[in-house]
Amino acid sequence: MANRSPPDPIYVLRGAEAAINVLKFAPKSAREDGLLLSGSVKGTINLWNLKTKRTELTLDGHDGHSILAADFRPCGKVISHGRDGYVRTWECSEGRSEVVSSLPAPFLGFCKFCILSRGCDSHWIALPSSKQSQVNILDLESKEVLFSLTPENEKSLGMCMCLSMITNPATDKPLLVAGYENGQLVLWDIMTAKVLSTSLTHSESVLCIDVDKENLKIVSGSADDKLCVSSITPQCTLSMDKQIGLKNPGVASVKIRNDCKILATGGWDGRLRIYGWRKFTPLAYLSYHTDTISAVDFLRTCLTMDSYWLLEEKMPGLVCGLCTMTNKPRAVHSICQVKRRGNSRAKKMASCLNDKSLNEQKSRIKMVFKLVHDEKEHSDWFPERSGS
Repeated sequence: MANRSPPDPIYVLRGAEAAINVLKFAPKSAREDGLLLSGSVKGTINLWNLKTKRTELTLDGHDGHSILAADFRPCGKVISHGRDGYVRTWECSEGRSEVVSSLPAPFLGFCKFCILSRGCDSHWIALPSSKQSQVNILDLESKEVLFSLTPENEKSLGMCMCLSMITNPATDKPLLVAGYENGQLVLWDIMTAKVLSTSLTHSESVLCIDVDKENLKIVSGSADDKLCVSSITPQCTLSMDKQIGLKNPGVASVKIRNDCKILATGGWDGRLRIYGWRKFTPLAYLSYHTDTISAVDFLRTCLTMDSYWLLEEKMPGLVCGLCTMTNKPRAVHSICQVKRRGNSRAKKMASCLNDKSLNEQKSRIKMVFKLVHDEKEHSDWFPERSGS
């Protein structure tokens, strides 16, 4: 089968004044018309209305320092972590842009915060400490340090590079997965502040991790030339499952879709790679970008119950591309390409677009392209399967 070029984004949001390194979709429950958060290296946060495709609100409270992380909070609030050494909570309801809370975070590395809900009124935030390799767990509301996680071999681990907190579904105990400068993953029992397991996963610094919270699997990217998948065993130890070699080294971002079926990775080479999560099957290789993809995010959309938007970081001045994923094999991968293809399969796939519910969302469909959740349909988007 002849190679097909992967589809370009159908819509690109423009207007960012600096390179974007943080992206986050608002939960559908918060905004039916869609809201996107982007944080820049110059310390500004833009909230984009995905219906009008314009900036709705700009937050600027980190004195020009890069945004490390940001997220949406309940009741119209936004939380941001800047390299100025502060975590700030913003009131953004009804067009407001007020800082309502500031939490000192003196660590000056590149590690992003992570948040874990521990009930309706309790939220924990994990932040790297000013002490090398140490991670502090704080109550987000009271700002009290609840736990300090300090490894015995902190000098050999180096700086903490990335964090993810989860709740063990079998025991309901909170766990922390941390990636360190020396390439190790460390699994912490938060309540006892003890290391449960370590794994030398990469030969270079661990730059990004994401956790499949249902199956307790971890994907990690690094400055080296591989993606790694590890498991948290029932005995709470780390076990290496799989390594995928990459032709070009450097993975800056990883994201597992909410249904734990799709993995997206952003590389230093500007390539967005899509994999089936369960078997790590390569599904698509998208090459629209020219610089590092620092962030990716998924959101379930209102188009269908199995559609998603995928969000990826852009070069300076360009915020993101949007696409949808579908769980249905041989579903439409590109609305424009379907119209050009004349074979029977194309006609069969095009019938997916005739669904009444999709036609009602025509304006939204134009913003996105669909990718096939089927290895055969995507195989020609991976020209170098063994080393892409």
